[in-house]
Amino acid sequence: MRCYLIFVFIATLEAYKIANRLQPNVGDLCNDDEGNLGPDNRCYEFYQSDGTTWKQAQEYCRKIGGDMATIKNAFVNAFLYNFFLANSTTSIFPWSPHDAWIGLTANITNTTCSWVWTDGSRPSYTNWENFNATNNCFFNNTVVGDQAAYMNYKDGKWSFGSAMMQAEFFFCAF
Repeated sequence: MRCYLIFVFIATLEAYKIANRLQPNVGDLCNDDEGNLGPDNRCYEFYQSDGTTWKQAQEYCRKIGGDMATIKNAFVNAFLYNFFLANSTTSIFPWSPHDAWIGLTANITNTTCSWVWTDGSRPSYTNWENFNATNNCFFNNTVVGDQAAYMNYKDGKWSFGSAMMQAEFFFCAF
C-alpha cells in the first residue's frame, strides 16, 4: 500500500510539473521589475513573431491563459505603447511597419459595423489614427473580410485592416 501511495504521489507531482511547464504562471509573466503590470492592474506581455494573423494571436493568448489586450483608457494605451517601444527595437523584417495587434475587432453586418473588444465590451475609449473608425470599418465603402485593429509603432495610434494580414507583434493580457 505504501509503494502504491508513493507512486501515485510521484505520478501526480510529475503531471503537475508538466502542466506548469506548458501553462506559464501568470505571476511569472507579471514581474513588476520587468514593467509588465499595467495601470489597470492587469499583466501584459508583448510577443514578436515572424508574422501572425489576428486570430492566431488571439488563439495564442487564450492558450496561455490570457486574451488579447483591451485598451480601456489613455493610461493603458500609453503604457502599452511604451511597452511596445521598449520591446520592439529590432524588427525581423526591415520593411515591417512594426504594428502590434490589439484585442479590438469589427462586428460587421450588411451595412453597419461596430467595434468590440475580445471580452465582448464596446470601446468607451479609442485612439484612431487620422480618421474616426468608431462607426466605420469599411474600405472604400466595402467590407474586405474580417477587420481588426492594431497599434502603430510610430505613434501608438490605432489603425485597422484585414484580420488575415500578418503583424509582427501582438499584446496579451492576463
